[in-house]
Amino acid sequence: MGEVLLNLAGGFASAVQPLNFLMIVVGLAIGIVAGALPGITMLNSIVLVLPFTYLMGIVPALLLMIGVYCGGVFGGSITGILFNIPGDPMNVPTTWEGYRLNRQGQTQYALGLAIMSSAFGGLVSALVLAFLAPPFARFALTFSTVEFFSVVVFGLASVSVLGQSSMAAALISLFTGMFLGTIGTEAQYGVERFAFGIPFLKTGVDFVTVLIGLFAIGEVLDQIVTTASEPCLDCRCSRSGRCGGRCCAARRSGSPSAGSPAPGPPCRRSCRTDSRSSSRERPSCSAPAMPEASSHRRARSTARRAGP
Repeated sequence: MGEVLLNLAGGFASAVQPLNFLMIVVGLAIGIVAGALPGITMLNSIVLVLPFTYLMGIVPALLLMIGVYCGGVFGGSITGILFNIPGDPMNVPTTWEGYRLNRQGQTQYALGLAIMSSAFGGLVSALVLAFLAPPFARFALTFSTVEFFSVVVFGLASVSVLGQSSMAAALISLFTGMFLGTIGTEAQYGVERFAFGIPFLKTGVDFVTVLIGLFAIGEVLDQIVTTASEPCLDCRCSRSGRCGGRCCAARRSGSPSAGSPAPGPPCRRSCRTDSRSSSRERPSCSAPAMPEASSHRRARSTARRAGP
């Protein structure tokens, strides 16, 4: 315990030196930008900055790559929250909740939670790794093929817990992922599986590419369908003739918005100003109203017909 604390204190003293601190800041900036670009993950960005570390010392080079990795963890959640397209597979859970908050008008809150969670989680996980890595390493060395098989079965069985709402969809996703994982050259025996003589399939299907592609294609199709969908007919119109009621926000986000929703699609019905309101205009979305004089004439003619 004492040795671990001394090592942590020495590492902190080295990190606050000007050159090392500059490498951390540069690495964080590169990691955030790279993580925010879907497909350019933090691992790829580390590979890209690796040639620039050849002329550096060991400590600045490692701090630069660690900064890129930590920045990429948060950067991948930016596109996940804003566009429902995670920049990295580890940002998929953030996308589930963050994009919903974004549609409810709480974008800043979602981004703030993401960066605070990344910072707090990274600090706590580093401390846990520093203190508990040796005993966990000794325990992992005792694993045999039986234990590894049990861990895999446990991971596959967890799909039944995560897919309680739609077990059929969860099982389809599970077996589709297992099939995609078998494509390529088997690592232990070198046997090609489902490659069909295609060169790029021999190396397998990249998990990052599949996951990001599924999220990106689904979101693009959803945006196209939402843009071309039927407008709201029962929500209030704004002064510009755009649908701005709660029903539009609920249709776009799946739940009613607590704040002021963003302007939606054009209203099918005409927008008019309620003549009974005061000096402040209250636009409403309703069918075109008959002029007041015409309505009075129709009422008088109806009364004459009904009279003796």
